[in-house]
Amino acid sequence: MKTPRISRWTLALPLFAGLALPTTHRADSIKITGRSYDDAEMIDLAPEGIVYKTGGGNVVMPWDEAGPFQFAKIKTDFAEAFENLRTGAYWIEGTIFERHKDGFIIQNTIDTAVAEADSGSEGEKGGEETKAEYKNGARKLRGLVIVPDLPDPVLRKVDDAIAIPVYRTGSYTYDAGFNLAKEIPRCSVKKPEWAQEREWTNLEGNKLVAKVIAVKEDKCLFSSNGKTFPYVIAQLSEPDRELIAKFE
Repeated sequence: MKTPRISRWTLALPLFAGLALPTTHRADSIKITGRSYDDAEMIDLAPEGIVYKTGGGNVVMPWDEAGPFQFAKIKTDFAEAFENLRTGAYWIEGTIFERHKDGFIIQNTIDTAVAEADSGSEGEKGGEETKAEYKNGARKLRGLVIVPDLPDPVLRKVDDAIAIPVYRTGSYTYDAGFNLAKEIPRCSVKKPEWAQEREWTNLEGNKLVAKVIAVKEDKCLFSSNGKTFPYVIAQLSEPDRELIAKFE
């Protein structure tokens, strides 16, 4: 049965609303759907829930089963992973394959165990995964990708190691030679505009610097100067309403 995903609105509230959360970060055991796991270690976040490492392998605690302890741990130790998850980031990890005229071609490292598990299934395409995996809260990409705005471009060279979160901006037709063209993901290290802290304007012309952390029905959840508050989307300017509509 597919694990349900909790809404970003519900998830964002305990993490951004300044709730009083416990500061103890160690837990000897957890319980998931009535089953106990001893010596569980939180290792990552995914849309379906919190990933724990246990003696019997990795398990996922659904978001709707997470409690104050889990949210405190995320807030202090997994803030970057949560931000990647919140903004829909992808994870690339591998080496620079080519310094191309349109950007850096990155070859993601092949996960042998995953490749063997996927053998016999539909073959992978450039940058895509046959099974979604997550690292540091970001969805892993496989194969080749192109990143035009890789930081410190002058210092980068072929075979340099790369491990960063990125954001998909489209596709790119890569000419691999021998008359072979391949569609690969085009990615950027820059967050999409809707995920950035920026200036928002309402219908009266008043402005606010904040970032949107969740959207639910007719309201968005703003975070500004350490405070979180809901705002009626219809009260924002038309360009800002259009931008919030892109919130994933």
